[in-house]
Amino acid sequence: MQASIKKLSPESREEVRTAARLQLQHFRALGSGPVRQKARVLGASGRLGDAEINEQGATVLANDGSSVGRVKLVWSDATAGRCSCSAFARRATCPHVIGLLDALIAALGGSVRSTTEAETDPEPPSSGVDDQLWLQRVESYREALDASRTESRRRGAVLDPWDAPHASAFDVRYVLRFVERRGGQVAQLEAQIRRRGGAAPADVSVASGSDAVKDGAWKTIPFSDGDRTHRTARSQGSQRTPELQELGEPHARVAAIATGVPDSSWYLESLARDVALARVERSIVVPLLRAASEAAPVVLSLSNREDPMALDLRLDGYAHLELFSDDEAKPIWTIRGQLRLPGGSVVDATEIAAISTDGIVVTERSTNDSAAILAVLEAPGAGPIALDLSGAPLRIPASDIETLSVLSGVATLLGDGLQSAARAVEPTPCLRVDAPLRAGRGVRMECYLHFDYAGSRVKFDDPAPMVQTLNGRATPRRREFERAAIERFFDLGGRRTQTDRREECDASVQGHQFPGMAATLLDEGWRVVAEDRLLRGATAVSASVRSGVDWFDLEGGVKFGDEVIPFPTVLGAAAQQRGYVELGDGSHGILPDSWLSRWKLATIGRQEGDKIRFDESQAWMLTSLVDELDGQVDDPFLNLREKLGTLGAPAALAPPGTFQGELRHYQQEGLGWLALLDEVGLSGCLADDMGLGKTVQLLAYLLHRRESARAQDAERHCLVVAPLSLVFNWLAEAKRFAPSIPTVDFTGAARWRRLEEAAPGSLLVTTYGALRRDAIQLREFEFDVAILDEAQAIKTRGSQTAKAARLLKARRRVALTGTPIENHLGELWSQLEFLNPGMLGKASAFERVGAPRNKEDLIDEGRELLARALRPFLLRRKKSEVLAELPPKTEQILRVPLKGAQKTAYDELSRYYKSELSKSKGQKRKEKFEDPEKLDLNVLAALTRLRQCACHPGLVDTGMIAERSGKLDVVIPMLTDLTQRGAKAIVFSSFTRLLDLVRTRLETERVPYLTLDGKTKNRGDLVQRFQTAENGTVFLISIKAGGAGLNLTAADYVFLLDPWWNPAVEAQAVDRAHRMGRTRPVHVYRVLTEDTVEARVVDLQSKKSELAEEILSGATSTLTDLSTDDLAFLLS
Repeated sequence: MQASIKKLSPESREEVRTAARLQLQHFRALGSGPVRQKARVLGASGRLGDAEINEQGATVLANDGSSVGRVKLVWSDATAGRCSCSAFARRATCPHVIGLLDALIAALGGSVRSTTEAETDPEPPSSGVDDQLWLQRVESYREALDASRTESRRRGAVLDPWDAPHASAFDVRYVLRFVERRGGQVAQLEAQIRRRGGAAPADVSVASGSDAVKDGAWKTIPFSDGDRTHRTARSQGSQRTPELQELGEPHARVAAIATGVPDSSWYLESLARDVALARVERSIVVPLLRAASEAAPVVLSLSNREDPMALDLRLDGYAHLELFSDDEAKPIWTIRGQLRLPGGSVVDATEIAAISTDGIVVTERSTNDSAAILAVLEAPGAGPIALDLSGAPLRIPASDIETLSVLSGVATLLGDGLQSAARAVEPTPCLRVDAPLRAGRGVRMECYLHFDYAGSRVKFDDPAPMVQTLNGRATPRRREFERAAIERFFDLGGRRTQTDRREECDASVQGHQFPGMAATLLDEGWRVVAEDRLLRGATAVSASVRSGVDWFDLEGGVKFGDEVIPFPTVLGAAAQQRGYVELGDGSHGILPDSWLSRWKLATIGRQEGDKIRFDESQAWMLTSLVDELDGQVDDPFLNLREKLGTLGAPAALAPPGTFQGELRHYQQEGLGWLALLDEVGLSGCLADDMGLGKTVQLLAYLLHRRESARAQDAERHCLVVAPLSLVFNWLAEAKRFAPSIPTVDFTGAARWRRLEEAAPGSLLVTTYGALRRDAIQLREFEFDVAILDEAQAIKTRGSQTAKAARLLKARRRVALTGTPIENHLGELWSQLEFLNPGMLGKASAFERVGAPRNKEDLIDEGRELLARALRPFLLRRKKSEVLAELPPKTEQILRVPLKGAQKTAYDELSRYYKSELSKSKGQKRKEKFEDPEKLDLNVLAALTRLRQCACHPGLVDTGMIAERSGKLDVVIPMLTDLTQRGAKAIVFSSFTRLLDLVRTRLETERVPYLTLDGKTKNRGDLVQRFQTAENGTVFLISIKAGGAGLNLTAADYVFLLDPWWNPAVEAQAVDRAHRMGRTRPVHVYRVLTEDTVEARVVDLQSKKSELAEEILSGATSTLTDLSTDDLAFLLS
């Protein structure tokens, strides 16, 4: 190498050195830490071979110990270096290239340059920085950040401290040290003791040998002795060193945190771990050192000091690393560091004494100058950076200051100049496809992905950590941004392509998915090119509305940058399903799918040059289009829009005085809505659920029109067309609620005669069949109101019925239906065309707006806009909306087993009553006993005692009061859990003695409760206490005494411990909680014992529903209606 260098002139040497530094900057930036380390070893090893160096470049055969490569460098291009090794093929850099450049610069004498030379040199490479030292240091920062992130993932969670026994006979202190380990320093805490004056405790003897704790001498003791030798020593009477946890509760607390044992087993488990020195990791530093400082003094021992220093713990917050520069106007910036400690005080980085790899830092200065300061860095990765700056500031060329952006998130950059210069270059994601936009379904489009950093492009799978921009500056890659962008591409339908050749495509996408993907990516800031044409996204929509005599013109278009494409052109492209328009500069303007779905509603109008014209009846559709735009509208259109806006929230309107009846509030709102439609001259569809009274609302509306109409208008007939089965109902309802309106049954052969005899202003009721037959004659009449009941009968627009309906002439039209759409939007068009002719334009255009023709698919923005636009003309209320005053009520049956002593007692009773019942068999008719009254009493007594035993055997035998009950074993834990969660519950039973047993169990479990039965006098006070109780409470209530007349809406849960014969009584009991005023759901539990009379009643309900109803009716006489077989089933 020296021989070749000697052949160069001094001027050539300087030029070669400058070019070599530029190339070194480029190839080092692309290499990882191991690559750069191999290069340093190679440069010092002498294995570079004989390098040939001249004014054009350099070549050499290099061997780094693991591979051999032939290097060729060209000085005219900083990125033109090449090497034949496999590492260079993968990373575009290698140890051979970097090692050659390192050795060449050193041989040319470029290792050190003076500050004076740096300040006079106009070019950054010869600026006076020591042989790229700044770059090595910044790269070391990046490696430290990567290591700290790995370390943070390895660490565990923080353990809570706990208590330990009291005992102490020694002085104790804790010593914090920083020791060198692979990868950096780690903090360790030692526990040291020395014997106090006087004897040691009786159970702790002190050794006299080398392990003894001598008076006045500090000795390190373990936090715990894992081999438990102290137990052996104690049993044999030997002397030993005590463990930390034996020195009292505060020290045991420290030992617990250091050894990482659970709170509940500190004594045994701490002994099971051998911890001599506690590593002070970030996860436990705060609780550990706080506990240590509360137990004894904590001091710091540094290797450069003989005596430990007092330690000022700053653990109330985090410390932050701050970087600043005092010479931002110079070509070389000097970057210094400082720590901002909790509380706001600042310490210069040069005062840092030690920093652990996970961010625990100590300084040798404090406010009293006698104690060191300990703090924890919020960003652990800032530790190595702060430690490096503690030795010397960082000197870096101003042109490369942006490399400090790698410190974003771990250090605060102070000063506008440093913040601005170190801001990383924002990359632009780029997507290129070599296929036309209209590739279509089934076509695979190859995609090429890369990122643009200020003009320099890099593939997303390129491993280089830095990018050389066009201006020669190196900027760090934004890996997280790139990963998020690639994931977004795949989320939108992209697929990864497996290939080893860098020239091939990176991914692919199906042709039919690409236009939508491109529109989305453009909105998100991507650069997209298709078939060498740049794609542009729509930036805005401009619109204005101008009114004419009976029309409205929509003017404007879609903006792509500075170019505006008129609406007709855009809609024409959408009609051809192109999804884009040609722009003046040759690029393509992409139309987003969401925009196309929304604006295809405009196709209902007709194109007039660069405008779209809407008829006056279509103004509602134009209103929906321009509502969300900042367009300009004139006053006539603005007034119409305000009128249409009132239809969305109609006010309730009371029926006229001639209406015979009352309207619910929602029915009054329906009447108000119909009246508002009158005011704006439109007709609508009342689409309430069945059973909500559509007929009665229409009758009130007809009366309202009669009272507000002029005399000649009031003489016009009204027509109702309904299915034949509803004709009589219409006539009957009209006579009942609107008797002042004459009615005519316009069906049958005599219908025309009856019409001739009809009084003025009559209500004609006919069928759809008659409408079809009389279509020609009926179109000669002008009705005041034409009403179609079950209007889905005209859903098929081409049917004779639909055509006949559209021939009707009427001032107002109303459609009544509970299912305005059964299959597709075309059905709605037919009904709305009857209501407001011409409003929806052509049926084909309307269907394009609502396609696809399936109501389950009505989810895109265009259909949502259509629904919003149609809302003023469609009023639909569901039962759940207008009759849902109460919150939901859920009922559940809790079936509990019959076992143990309870089962034995029940089986004995059941056998006895079965035997008694068998004696009555053979009787005819109702198979009763000879004495009916005795039968009633005996059966009732039998069923009652069996019910009692199914609840608790102590109810039939006081000697079994202490036995278990399946019901209480299930219910009591539930009540305990509910009250602990703050819930309130009511427990109903028909047996007060059962409630007494529940009360006893609740007292044992310490569950708050109240009791109400027939003896209770202060019912109101108990109810008030239950309603206002802040904690969970149980209210025990006898179903006879409290099943009615109480307001207990505070209860969330209701338990029915035993079924009552009359279900209405149970329903009344549940309604104590599920009633007006209740806002939360109510949960009802019916508790039944399996294989008893209780469960048989439920089963019998399905077997003989009528019979079960009679059984539960509550009348004693109905028991005589049971057959012997029925009673046998109940007793089985």
